[in-house]
Amino acid sequence: MIQVNTLKAAGISEQEIRQLETALEALQTAKNQACHQAPHIVCTGIYNAGKSTLLNSLAGKEIFPTGDIPTTKKSAQAEFSGAVYIDTPGLNAMEDDDRETQAAYETADFILFVANAQNGGVSAAEAMWLQKLKERYGSLQQRLIFALTHSAQVDPEQLPGIRDKVCGNLSKAVGFAPEKILCVDSIAYQDGVADNELLLIENSGIPQLQAYLSECVAAARETLQKARKADVTKRRQDILGQIEKIRNGLKNKVDTAAEAGKKQIAVLDRIWAEFDQKLASAMPKTDISPIFARFLDLGFDCCSDIHDRSQSSLKRQMRSYLRPYYDKRREVVQDEVNRVMDDLRSYYRYCDQGLDSEYARYRNQSNTVFEQWILNLQKQGVPVSMKQDISAAIELPSDLETQVRNTLLKNVVQSDGSYSFSSYLDRFHTPQGMTEYVSGFLGIQKEVTIYTAYGIDMQNEIVYRMREDLQRKYESNVNRANSLLNRYWKRFFEALTKEAELQKSALKQQVDAYKATLMQSFEFSGSQDALTYMDSLRKEVTQ
Repeated sequence: MIQVNTLKAAGISEQEIRQLETALEALQTAKNQACHQAPHIVCTGIYNAGKSTLLNSLAGKEIFPTGDIPTTKKSAQAEFSGAVYIDTPGLNAMEDDDRETQAAYETADFILFVANAQNGGVSAAEAMWLQKLKERYGSLQQRLIFALTHSAQVDPEQLPGIRDKVCGNLSKAVGFAPEKILCVDSIAYQDGVADNELLLIENSGIPQLQAYLSECVAAARETLQKARKADVTKRRQDILGQIEKIRNGLKNKVDTAAEAGKKQIAVLDRIWAEFDQKLASAMPKTDISPIFARFLDLGFDCCSDIHDRSQSSLKRQMRSYLRPYYDKRREVVQDEVNRVMDDLRSYYRYCDQGLDSEYARYRNQSNTVFEQWILNLQKQGVPVSMKQDISAAIELPSDLETQVRNTLLKNVVQSDGSYSFSSYLDRFHTPQGMTEYVSGFLGIQKEVTIYTAYGIDMQNEIVYRMREDLQRKYESNVNRANSLLNRYWKRFFEALTKEAELQKSALKQQVDAYKATLMQSFEFSGSQDALTYMDSLRKEVTQ
């Protein structure tokens, strides 16, 4: 029994389903065809071809009714000469007659096809019915007996040509010509019998047909065994051909759906990979260093050498010269710290959680990526949504800005022992005096000592040391200030990453669920179910 609903659900047409049912029934009929004790010979042909008259001649008595108009309406049978002969209504007259004749074919062991020799060959209607018989019987070549009636009404010289033409017509219609095409005339035979004219009886062709039929009946068992085997083979080939045709169509549907599904899944995978990459680039770095230590300039301007006769006076002059640079350290550092704090407030805003802060920027940046790619996925038909926006809030101390400022200033300009003004002066050698002679009172030459303290190079080095020590200390404090900000930034980063991963995981589940549904839509579609059924039917037919 064909699973009609399964095939209809896969879009198989009703015509194809009916053809499949017909082919399957024909296979079962061929397999179950009974072996008759006496062979059944079905006489068939176009109406008024002389079927009933021919059968009466073969039987030697009036068994089947005859007439000038179609007389046989129901199949009739009679057993004689070792076989059961079945007379059928003429083909191509009425639909009921055709159906009655086709029903008789189901019990046939042999087909005695009768055509009128006066037609000069096989007509188009006869060719059509012979083709239907070929479709019904794969073994028609073993079963077909072909007779040309009314042959006495044709010029004897024309009969060989008519027989040759019939052979050609049959080869074209069913792919073969029977071994024998017997020309007979039932009226001539009956007249010969009535008048006891042996020559007329012999020339009627009826004795030759009777002899040929006797041969067929005698060899029927072996012939019909081969015929039935050929029929089963033909029916099996027919249904396997239909199964293969339907199966190829279904396979093409399944493959097309699978290819479309795989392409869509590939698009989703590409969109997801782009989203994953974009989200990663939108996330903040683990560590930040928003404060950069710039070069601290004390504004050094070299002076000329200082000379004096007194060492203490020289030191006072040198102290007076270098002191402004030392005192400027506080101002330079304070200006730099103010600049840094302005940057943190105006550009980076790591010290608050307002709408313009770095915290808010990265939260918004991450949410924007989610929203954009959710929209991209929805355009592909994926029913995804974001449960809630990423907030990633952390608690910052109210005095964080003050803590950063204090850290930057801590001990940078404090005059401790290492960085006191005196320490810079005492770091160098005491000035050496040089003896000079000068004119004194009354022009008397007198020897004096002139001290030259800290030449230009030495002054430059002292100021350079001040700046270098100041820069080193400030850079150290910058690192500590960055560490202070990182302490809170890492907490924010961890909170943001956790929320983003949770949202990403939830979104991935939605995408994976849709992909799974998409896979099922073509793996377990109606076409796939029908394809599975066709495979099982093919296996059943081949067993």
